[in-house]
Amino acid sequence: MGIKNLVKKMLDPSFVETIDIQEEDLQVEAYNETVPPEDSDVTELPEMTNEALPEDYLEYAPEAVGYDNREQQFGIYSTIAGYIGEEDTIMDFGCGRGDFYAWYTQTYNVEPNYRGIDLSEPLVNAGLRVYPNAQIIQGDWFDTAQYDTADWCINVGSLNMRYDADTVTSDMDYFDKTVLTMFDKCEKGVIILLASDLINVDVEGISVFNAGDTLNRVLKLVTPKQGYVAIDHSYSDGMFSLIIYK
Repeated sequence: MGIKNLVKKMLDPSFVETIDIQEEDLQVEAYNETVPPEDSDVTELPEMTNEALPEDYLEYAPEAVGYDNREQQFGIYSTIAGYIGEEDTIMDFGCGRGDFYAWYTQTYNVEPNYRGIDLSEPLVNAGLRVYPNAQIIQGDWFDTAQYDTADWCINVGSLNMRYDADTVTSDMDYFDKTVLTMFDKCEKGVIILLASDLINVDVEGISVFNAGDTLNRVLKLVTPKQGYVAIDHSYSDGMFSLIIYK
Protein backbone atom coordinates (compact mmCIF):
# COMPACT_ATOMS: atom_id res chain seq x y z
CA MET A 1 0.00 0.00 0.00
CA GLY A 2 1.80 3.13 -1.24
CA ILE A 3 0.99 6.79 -0.80
CA LYS A 4 -1.38 6.62 -3.79
CA ASN A 5 -3.49 3.94 -2.18
CA LEU A 6 -3.35 5.74 1.16
CA VAL A 7 -4.81 8.87 -0.41
CA LYS A 8 -7.38 6.74 -2.26
CA LYS A 9 -8.47 5.12 1.01
CA MET A 10 -8.58 8.46 2.81
CA LEU A 11 -10.86 9.89 0.14
CA ASP A 12 -13.13 6.90 -0.28
CA PRO A 13 -16.77 8.06 -0.17
CA SER A 14 -17.46 5.67 2.70
CA PHE A 15 -15.32 7.87 4.91
CA VAL A 16 -16.96 11.16 4.02
CA GLU A 17 -19.36 12.46 6.63
CA THR A 18 -22.73 14.04 5.83
CA ILE A 19 -22.38 17.61 7.01
CA ASP A 20 -24.23 20.86 6.64
CA ILE A 21 -21.78 23.28 5.07
CA GLN A 22 -23.02 26.84 4.96
CA GLU A 23 -22.52 28.69 1.73
CA GLU A 24 -20.50 31.42 3.40
CA ASP A 25 -18.11 28.86 4.88
CA LEU A 26 -16.76 27.66 1.56
CA GLN A 27 -16.99 29.81 -1.53
CA VAL A 28 -15.55 27.78 -4.39
CA GLU A 29 -16.52 28.37 -7.99
CA ALA A 30 -16.67 25.79 -10.74
CA TYR A 31 -13.32 25.02 -12.34
CA ASN A 32 -11.99 23.77 -15.62
CA GLU A 33 -9.98 20.62 -15.20
CA THR A 34 -6.31 20.84 -16.10
CA VAL A 35 -5.78 18.12 -18.69
CA PRO A 36 -2.72 16.97 -20.61
CA PRO A 37 -2.35 18.14 -24.21
CA GLU A 38 -3.95 16.01 -26.91
CA ASP A 39 -0.63 14.40 -27.84
CA SER A 40 0.09 13.39 -24.25
CA ASP A 41 0.34 9.69 -23.35
CA VAL A 42 -1.09 10.33 -19.87
CA THR A 43 -4.79 9.79 -19.15
CA GLU A 44 -5.53 8.30 -15.74
CA LEU A 45 -3.24 5.63 -14.35
CA PRO A 46 -5.47 3.24 -12.39
CA GLU A 47 -2.64 1.07 -11.11
CA MET A 48 1.12 1.28 -11.24
CA THR A 49 2.81 -1.53 -13.13
CA ASN A 50 6.34 -2.48 -14.08
CA GLU A 51 5.79 -1.10 -17.56
CA ALA A 52 7.61 2.05 -18.64
CA LEU A 53 5.87 5.22 -17.49
CA PRO A 54 4.58 7.65 -20.11
CA GLU A 55 7.17 10.22 -21.11
CA ASP A 56 5.20 13.08 -19.54
CA TYR A 57 4.13 11.21 -16.40
CA LEU A 58 5.84 13.66 -14.03
CA GLU A 59 4.26 16.63 -15.79
CA TYR A 60 0.62 15.53 -15.79
CA ALA A 61 -0.18 12.34 -13.84
CA PRO A 62 -1.99 12.95 -10.53
CA GLU A 63 -0.34 9.79 -9.20
CA ALA A 64 3.06 11.44 -9.54
CA VAL A 65 2.08 13.78 -6.71
CA GLY A 66 0.23 11.23 -4.56
CA TYR A 67 -3.37 11.30 -5.82
CA ASP A 68 -5.43 8.59 -7.46
CA ASN A 69 -7.15 10.99 -9.89
CA ARG A 70 -7.70 14.69 -10.51
CA GLU A 71 -11.14 14.71 -8.91
CA GLN A 72 -9.65 13.69 -5.57
CA GLN A 73 -6.78 16.13 -5.95
CA PHE A 74 -9.02 19.08 -6.79
CA GLY A 75 -11.46 18.21 -4.00
CA ILE A 76 -8.66 18.62 -1.48
CA TYR A 77 -7.59 21.89 -3.08
CA SER A 78 -11.17 23.17 -2.77
CA THR A 79 -11.08 22.49 0.97
CA ILE A 80 -7.79 24.36 1.40
CA ALA A 81 -8.88 27.30 -0.76
CA GLY A 82 -12.01 27.81 1.34
CA TYR A 83 -9.86 29.57 3.94
CA ILE A 84 -7.94 31.79 1.52
CA GLY A 85 -9.10 35.10 0.09
CA GLU A 86 -8.71 35.70 -3.63
CA GLU A 87 -6.27 38.56 -3.03
CA ASP A 88 -4.21 36.68 -0.44
CA THR A 89 -0.62 35.65 -1.08
CA ILE A 90 0.32 31.99 -0.70
CA MET A 91 3.47 30.08 0.21
CA ASP A 92 3.10 26.36 -0.51
CA PHE A 93 5.34 24.11 1.61
CA GLY A 94 5.87 20.83 -0.26
CA CYS A 95 4.29 22.12 -3.47
CA GLY A 96 5.28 19.20 -5.72
CA ARG A 97 5.02 20.54 -9.26
CA GLY A 98 2.80 23.46 -8.23
CA ASP A 99 -0.59 22.03 -9.17
CA PHE A 100 -2.33 24.15 -6.51
CA TYR A 101 -1.16 27.26 -8.39
CA ALA A 102 -2.64 26.00 -11.68
CA TRP A 103 -5.90 24.87 -10.06
CA TYR A 104 -6.33 28.18 -8.23
CA THR A 105 -5.66 30.16 -11.42
CA GLN A 106 -8.29 28.21 -13.37
CA THR A 107 -10.84 28.09 -10.56
CA TYR A 108 -10.83 31.79 -9.73
CA ASN A 109 -9.69 33.11 -13.12
CA VAL A 110 -6.90 35.01 -11.41
CA GLU A 111 -3.23 34.26 -11.10
CA PRO A 112 -2.38 34.14 -7.38
CA ASN A 113 0.67 35.66 -5.77
CA TYR A 114 2.13 32.23 -5.14
CA ARG A 115 5.48 30.75 -4.17
CA GLY A 116 5.95 26.98 -3.92
CA ILE A 117 8.87 25.16 -2.30
CA ASP A 118 9.62 21.46 -2.70
CA LEU A 119 12.61 19.22 -2.04
CA SER A 120 12.09 17.11 -5.18
CA GLU A 121 14.06 18.52 -8.09
CA PRO A 122 12.35 16.28 -10.71
CA LEU A 123 8.87 17.43 -9.62
CA VAL A 124 9.87 21.08 -9.48
CA ASN A 125 11.42 20.88 -12.95
CA ALA A 126 8.28 19.16 -14.26
CA GLY A 127 6.15 21.92 -12.76
CA LEU A 128 8.23 24.65 -14.35
CA ARG A 129 7.81 22.97 -17.72
CA VAL A 130 4.01 22.93 -17.54
CA TYR A 131 3.52 26.11 -15.45
CA PRO A 132 6.28 28.45 -16.68
CA ASN A 133 4.70 31.46 -14.93
CA ALA A 134 4.66 29.80 -11.53
CA GLN A 135 7.24 30.64 -8.89
CA ILE A 136 8.31 27.13 -7.87
CA ILE A 137 11.57 26.65 -6.03
CA GLN A 138 13.56 23.50 -5.36
CA GLY A 139 14.83 23.53 -1.81
CA ASP A 140 14.33 22.77 1.88
CA TRP A 141 11.23 24.41 3.35
CA PHE A 142 13.18 25.24 6.49
CA ASP A 143 15.40 27.50 4.39
CA THR A 144 12.91 30.32 3.83
CA ALA A 145 14.61 33.26 5.53
CA GLN A 146 15.37 34.92 2.17
CA TYR A 147 11.71 34.96 1.09
CA ASP A 148 9.01 37.49 1.93
CA THR A 149 6.19 36.41 4.20
CA ALA A 150 2.86 35.34 2.67
CA ASP A 151 -0.69 35.80 3.92
CA TRP A 152 -1.17 32.05 4.07
CA CYS A 153 1.34 29.23 4.35
CA ILE A 154 -0.13 25.90 3.25
CA ASN A 155 1.06 22.32 3.46
CA VAL A 156 -1.20 19.91 1.57
CA GLY A 157 -0.36 16.46 2.88
CA SER A 158 3.43 16.76 2.74
CA LEU A 159 3.79 16.18 6.49
CA ASN A 160 2.26 12.71 6.15
CA MET A 161 5.56 11.38 4.86
CA ARG A 162 9.16 12.43 5.50
CA TYR A 163 11.07 13.27 2.33
CA ASP A 164 14.24 14.61 3.93
CA ALA A 165 17.44 12.69 4.69
CA ASP A 166 17.56 13.75 8.34
CA THR A 167 17.76 10.57 10.41
CA VAL A 168 18.39 12.41 13.71
CA THR A 169 15.30 14.60 14.09
CA SER A 170 12.23 12.66 15.28
CA ASP A 171 9.00 12.87 13.31
CA MET A 172 7.28 15.00 15.94
CA ASP A 173 10.24 17.36 16.32
CA TYR A 174 10.22 17.67 12.54
CA PHE A 175 6.48 18.43 12.69
CA ASP A 176 6.99 21.09 15.38
CA LYS A 177 9.80 22.73 13.44
CA THR A 178 7.68 22.80 10.28
CA VAL A 179 4.69 24.34 12.06
CA LEU A 180 6.83 27.08 13.63
CA THR A 181 8.60 27.80 10.34
CA MET A 182 5.27 28.18 8.54
CA PHE A 183 3.83 30.30 11.35
CA ASP A 184 6.80 32.66 11.25
CA LYS A 185 6.41 33.08 7.45
CA CYS A 186 2.67 33.82 7.43
CA GLU A 187 0.73 37.04 7.93
CA LYS A 188 -2.78 35.61 8.36
CA GLY A 189 -2.40 31.93 9.04
CA VAL A 190 -1.29 28.38 8.32
CA ILE A 191 -3.28 25.52 6.76
CA ILE A 192 -1.93 21.97 7.04
CA LEU A 193 -3.70 18.85 5.75
CA LEU A 194 -2.92 15.74 7.80
CA ALA A 195 -3.79 12.06 7.62
CA SER A 196 -6.02 11.04 10.54
CA ASP A 197 -5.54 8.09 12.86
CA LEU A 198 -9.24 7.31 12.43
CA ILE A 199 -8.19 5.13 9.51
CA ASN A 200 -6.10 2.02 9.95
CA VAL A 201 -2.88 2.59 8.02
CA ASP A 202 0.07 0.30 8.56
CA VAL A 203 2.55 1.59 6.01
CA GLU A 204 6.18 2.23 6.79
CA GLY A 205 7.03 5.91 6.44
CA ILE A 206 3.42 7.15 6.64
CA SER A 207 2.54 9.32 9.64
CA VAL A 208 -1.02 9.63 10.94
CA PHE A 209 -2.17 12.18 13.48
CA ASN A 210 -4.78 12.29 16.21
CA ALA A 211 -6.78 15.49 15.79
CA GLY A 212 -7.16 16.21 19.52
CA ASP A 213 -3.53 15.51 20.34
CA THR A 214 -2.42 17.61 17.39
CA LEU A 215 -4.61 20.52 18.50
CA ASN A 216 -3.15 20.44 22.02
CA ARG A 217 0.40 20.11 20.73
CA VAL A 218 0.12 23.05 18.34
CA LEU A 219 -1.60 25.22 20.96
CA LYS A 220 1.50 24.86 23.13
CA LEU A 221 3.67 25.86 20.17
CA VAL A 222 1.85 28.94 18.95
CA THR A 223 -0.14 30.32 21.90
CA PRO A 224 2.98 32.12 23.22
CA LYS A 225 3.21 33.68 19.75
CA GLN A 226 -0.43 34.87 19.90
CA GLY A 227 -1.70 32.18 17.56
CA TYR A 228 -5.18 30.59 17.52
CA VAL A 229 -5.73 27.01 16.43
CA ALA A 230 -8.69 25.15 14.92
CA ILE A 231 -9.27 21.64 13.58
CA ASP A 232 -11.61 20.92 10.66
CA HIS A 233 -12.41 17.19 10.46
CA SER A 234 -15.54 17.62 8.35
CA TYR A 235 -14.15 16.64 4.95
CA SER A 236 -13.66 12.96 5.77
CA ASP A 237 -12.65 10.61 8.56
CA GLY A 238 -9.37 9.99 6.77
CA MET A 239 -7.96 13.49 6.98
CA PHE A 240 -8.32 16.79 8.76
CA SER A 241 -7.20 20.36 8.31
CA LEU A 242 -5.15 22.13 10.95
CA ILE A 243 -5.74 25.89 10.75
CA ILE A 244 -3.57 28.30 12.73
CA TYR A 245 -4.68 31.93 12.72
CA LYS A 246 -2.20 34.69 13.45
